[in-house]
Order: sequence, then C-alpha cells, then structure tokens
Amino acid sequence: MEKLTIGLSTGSLKISTLALIEKLGIKFIVNGRNFVADVVGNGLFSKAIFMRPNDLPLALKAGIVDAIITGYDMLAESNLEDSLIIIKRLNFSKESRVPARVIIFCRQEDSDEIFDSEEINVTSEYPNLARRIFRKAGVVFSSGSTEIKVVKEKFGFRYGIGVTETGRSLKDNGLKIIKTILVSPVVFAVRKKTEEFEIFGDMIEGVLLAENYQLVKFNIASEGVGNVVKVIPSFQSPTISDLANGAVAIETVIAKDELLDATIAIKKTGGRNILIQDINVAV
Repeated sequence: MEKLTIGLSTGSLKISTLALIEKLGIKFIVNGRNFVADVVGNGLFSKAIFMRPNDLPLALKAGIVDAIITGYDMLAESNLEDSLIIIKRLNFSKESRVPARVIIFCRQEDSDEIFDSEEINVTSEYPNLARRIFRKAGVVFSSGSTEIKVVKEKFGFRYGIGVTETGRSLKDNGLKIIKTILVSPVVFAVRKKTEEFEIFGDMIEGVLLAENYQLVKFNIASEGVGNVVKVIPSFQSPTISDLANGAVAIETVIAKDELLDATIAIKKTGGRNILIQDINVAV
C-alpha cells in the first residue's frame, strides 16, 4: 500500500492531537524546525506536514496531504465543510474532552440582541463565518487579542467572534456569549474514503473512549463466579477462564467512575489478586 501524508495543526490542538495519535504506537520524528515529520510505527502514513489550522482544509482539497486532523471550525471558515469527507468527529479540544464553540460575544452591559447595521463593527477570528450573520456591519479580521478589542470601547467594536471551550475567560473579562455560531469538534477528514482511513478514525475515537475505562483482572474460586458477575459492572460481558488450580480468572472493563465500588464488590465476593490497568484504545 502506498504510504500517505497527514496534515496536522501547529496551533493549540497540536499537543493534544499528537498525544492521542501516539497512544496508537505512532511516532513523529522532526528534524530541527522542519515542518515535515517522518511518521513511524504504522503502514498508513509515512509523512506528516504541520501547518496553520486554517491552511489544513485548503491543503487537503489541493491534494498536498491525504488526510487532516483539525477543528470543524476551520472547514467551515474555509467554506469546505461540504466538500471534504469527514470520517470522524472527535470530542476533544485544547484543554478538555468537549468540543470548542465558535461564539459571538459582547460586553456584559450590552443587549443580548444582535444588531446588524453599517454603524456596527465586528472583530472576528472567523471573518467568513461572521459575514454569514453580519451582512451590513463592518467585519475586521482579528489574529488575536479579540476579547480586549471588545472590552475597550475605544477600539470601536460592538461584537467579537472567537472560539471558546468554557467561556470562563470571557466572563472574567466582563464579556458574555450571546450566540453560538457552531459547535466545533475536532475532525478527521480525507479526500477519499478508504477502509484504512475508517479504521484509523475508529482507533482515534477509541483512544478517547478508553480514557473513561480501566481493565480489571482478578482470580476467584469457581463457586464465587455467579455472585461476582452479578455485582460488577462491565463494558461488555466479562471474560472468564478456568485456571489449572481449579480457580477462575476474570477480566472485565469497568468505567472509572464505577471502579472503587466495583473493586469493593469484587473483594467482598471473594476476588483476589486484583490487577487494574489503563487501556490505550477501545474499538
């Protein structure tokens, strides 16, 4: 199979994206400040190109890369959300496991109603998305510090458009969200859908899923199996194996928020030699 090139962000998503992919055993080898990396540990991708998030959809459409991982907001801002093939929508962002949102915000004391007139100016990190809403107002591209441009009235902006995960920074700076333009999960997008791409997408999604579970292994006397199976939660049915000494080994996947109660139940029903392990991927 021909090895392919994946496009990845140099922006805020870079660290969290690489951390997810590396859990699949894939490594990125970068020489100095080169924006092209060798990709080892897989037979699908041989190269990765790191570029600005807003350039990734254009690079995919042009065939410079074969696949990208970036925010859905970048596809929408490039007007390519309907032109590229999205294999997976992934719920993570720079600092959390929830998708970011592209929002309109204003000062706390201003009206929640959105006005669109020639007298109004908007500072936006997403000028194309802004113009879908503001047909008359002046839209000025913002490359950063968007919040302060709205906080300080002398800049002349009634509204700002940017991206947020929690909205906490806006509130701390005397601003409020008045509209969510779109929810922006991270997407794995390609030019041409293949079975290999679909499996890779499943595995990335499986890394996120696995963060919520742990693998629990323990031994128990054969007569205790029925009781312990009744009291332990399980992602699916537990795996039960006979041991040479007549006891039974049980493996099960348990949600982290149920782990303590499950371990207590296992101990109380006769479980011993309990091992609890992290899971890299669940597919």
